Amino acid sequence: MNFFSRLFSNTTNETKSDFLPDHIALGFNGGQAVWQDQSYHTLCREGYRKNPVIYSCVRMTADGAARIPLKILVSGKGNVTHPAMMLLNQPNTTQSGFAFRTKLFGYLQLSGNSYVECSTAGNTHNMHLLRPDRVKIMTNQMGYPAYYQYRPHMEGKPQNIDLSRIAHLKYFAPDDDYYGQSPMVAAMRANEIHNRAADFQKSLLDNSARPSGCLVYQGVPGAPNLTKDQFARLKSELENHYTGAGGAGRPMVLEGGLEWRTMSLSPADMEFSNIRHNTARDIALAFGVPPMMLGIPGDNTYSNYQEAVRVFTRNTLIPLSEMFCEVMSRKFSEKFQDDIQIKPDIDELPAFLPEREANRQFIANANFLSDTQKYDMLFS
Repeated sequence: MNFFSRLFSNTTNETKSDFLPDHIALGFNGGQAVWQDQSYHTLCREGYRKNPVIYSCVRMTADGAARIPLKILVSGKGNVTHPAMMLLNQPNTTQSGFAFRTKLFGYLQLSGNSYVECSTAGNTHNMHLLRPDRVKIMTNQMGYPAYYQYRPHMEGKPQNIDLSRIAHLKYFAPDDDYYGQSPMVAAMRANEIHNRAADFQKSLLDNSARPSGCLVYQGVPGAPNLTKDQFARLKSELENHYTGAGGAGRPMVLEGGLEWRTMSLSPADMEFSNIRHNTARDIALAFGVPPMMLGIPGDNTYSNYQEAVRVFTRNTLIPLSEMFCEVMSRKFSEKFQDDIQIKPDIDELPAFLPEREANRQFIANANFLSDTQKYDMLFS
């Protein structure tokens, strides 16, 4: 006796008002779209940890911006031995300058904010990064920032930090006076669709690549419709024996007026591969990463990979480095009581090597310039 025979073996005296609809739908989720919240933890969990596109965008942006070499000018002159330059190269005893900036730019991509605490103990200067989700900007009665409140541990006592000790880097946020907006906020819907498409494809593989459907009870002459108990038992038997990897390919025996009807569209009809590629492209654009650099098929915006790298460097990495240099120049000038300017040394970037070489060739072949003028333009 199969489970359908057992299902209809019980009879009840329930009235028609207790009867349920004559079909069971599986795998259908109707209604309006429900989007996830945009908290820092959700962005990290659903984006950086689960989505390979967001992970790649954050890693490539943070590493690329951190690798841009920096130069320092003190009162208009270069000074590589100035304490500010030494602090950039070795912010603290546990991090190098590259590791420090990589983490800083990573926080900026994930939360839209990065907080650098500058401290001094005797003649020792240190810089430490504060986790963005544990920092709170406290304001005065006029609504201006008064101090920062930082909680080292989620259950620890918050610490008050003076404004002068914090360098705050943030992206523009049109509706927030104090905090920046992360690129992940703009990419979150595309990220969720990308993740759900992957979950759907995984579910199809677990169910022998078969779409969901409904089990329709046609009814037997002289027999009542399904009762609540029969409905619940039928649904339980279907979920336990015919769904998941263990139920893939298992034959279904139908009797007593039951008929299986496929409801969902096939994966080809829904074009899940195209959906994932389109959402991946939207995510990349939100982070300012050319889709070609992520290997997204069908993107021919740039003629070659080198051009995409130059656009990524010029439009995304250099502005990030300039933001860091501007904020830290102001902070170091206050700290060391000196006119300190930190700038990205873009002349040393490999991405612009073809452009520099073309410029050198143009100057060298310019007949209207003297040798002295060419020398000054090339080496000054």
